[in-house]
Amino acid sequence: MDYHLTPPRPAAGAPALAGLHREAERLVADDQALSMVMPQDRRDCSVQQHMVAMELIASNLIEGLTAAHSRETAAFAALQDARETLIAAESADPNEWIDALCRAHGRLAAAGVVDGGPAGGFRREDVAVAHHVAPPAAAVAGLMGDWAAAYGRTPASTAAAVLDALCAHHRLLFIHPFRDGNGRIARLDLEVRLQAAGLHCGATWSLSAGLLRAEARYRAALAQADAPRRGDLDGRGALSEAGLVDYCEAMLDLIHREITRRYSRAAKRARPDQEAPREEAPWNCG
Repeated sequence: MDYHLTPPRPAAGAPALAGLHREAERLVADDQALSMVMPQDRRDCSVQQHMVAMELIASNLIEGLTAAHSRETAAFAALQDARETLIAAESADPNEWIDALCRAHGRLAAAGVVDGGPAGGFRREDVAVAHHVAPPAAAVAGLMGDWAAAYGRTPASTAAAVLDALCAHHRLLFIHPFRDGNGRIARLDLEVRLQAAGLHCGATWSLSAGLLRAEARYRAALAQADAPRRGDLDGRGALSEAGLVDYCEAMLDLIHREITRRYSRAAKRARPDQEAPREEAPWNCG
């Protein structure tokens, strides 16, 4: 069986594409509004460090690690190191991005956060995760090359960049390039891509905290995009275009809900007649 990542994004003529762009534009506008309503003293380094902590711990919790393990062992430090590795490579050539992902994975493996080897290298065995049967190990290197080529270009608009980031997130998880740690690496990749698109992810709101609050829906959305093409009216790729559209719609909604939640809290905090809400710990996201 041949494995392909097509379509890499909803086709230009897809009926749902205009709606996705409108939702992405709305998300971008509300992200900017959240940044503006945040008092300056809530955008300083200490607050951003808290948001980074929320992002990394929530990402660990999605993978089933306990809150104590996320906070008190090498898991947090290793994820922070991996995050900085990807941020440093943000403007790298698309083909070099694969190397950055492998180096980030190597950081996690060196700290014992991810299980099995090769550390920083692609898996050597075939795997299945829940209902998803990943492409065979022999196909991973070629698919990663396709992935880097598909998502390395600069989209024409911020909304298009957001949609590309979401599509890249699913396709990376679909390939499942590493034996372990794919979810955490893929969420770091998505966070950095959203930051590069101009969003304040990791500064005023947390991607993984939002996904943790709706973990079942997040996983269901990923499964929708895993589906093979469903017939002649379902795009022209190997994978379902309708499933990819449904996934993008769900992810835009989940992220938008997190931004809206943070905006509501920030707005209340900014009002002198309102008692400032207690900051939520990321491991109490339910």
